[in-house]
Amino acid sequence: MLPNIDLLEKELETLNTREKVLNDELSVLLSNQDSFERQMISIKNLVPALQIITQDAHNLSNTISFTAALADNISGKVRELDVTKSRVVACLQRAKDIIDLKKCTDGVKKALEDEEYEEAAAHIHRYLNIDAASLQLSSDPAEGSSLHQALLSLDDAEKKLKLIVNDKFDQAVEIGHLPEAMRFFKIFPLLNLDQTGLEKFCKHLCLQIHDHGKKTFEKTLETPFNHKRYPVIYSDYLTNLFEYVAEIVETYQPLVETYY
Repeated sequence: MLPNIDLLEKELETLNTREKVLNDELSVLLSNQDSFERQMISIKNLVPALQIITQDAHNLSNTISFTAALADNISGKVRELDVTKSRVVACLQRAKDIIDLKKCTDGVKKALEDEEYEEAAAHIHRYLNIDAASLQLSSDPAEGSSLHQALLSLDDAEKKLKLIVNDKFDQAVEIGHLPEAMRFFKIFPLLNLDQTGLEKFCKHLCLQIHDHGKKTFEKTLETPFNHKRYPVIYSDYLTNLFEYVAEIVETYQPLVETYY
């Protein structure tokens, strides 16, 4: 059976159209050939540069790794130096404490003999700020005996001075010798007797206020009935008492704030 002529012609026309499209596309591709070749050459020229960049990146990575390792090593050395420094500082502090201990032992003994109680208290204050327990634990056997003896001597001197200061303050208050009382009042904090000193001083001030109030009240009661201030004598009495208390506070507050 012969093929249909119309179908063949139609198929031929389709093929011709397809051929024309392909020819047009091929023409476009051929017209861009120079551009493609230039791009390929550019890419080809970039290959050596990319290889260099890759090598540089590898070298940089190695440098960073080396630097990190070096930093860790230096950090370790710094930590070792810190430990060494702390030990040296502790050693120097211990040496200083031992020297101070010797000075305190000799100084407090002489000061007590000369009744220089402020100086003796200063030595005891320094002794109380030394870590005696740590000093004993770290002492060498060769120096342990003398160190222990010095600590015992200072401990005895501390107890003795505390008794003296308490007694001297009480005696000064009893006889009304205010400068002497103030002298020993300032020593209490150096012996870690802040609370004791304040309690004794407050008791002394309360007695002063009581005595002043009693004398003033007795004088108030002696006011004649016909005196012009008689109607307000009790008001005057209270005013006088409060003014006296305010004067005491104003006088002694700076002293307490300075030494306590």
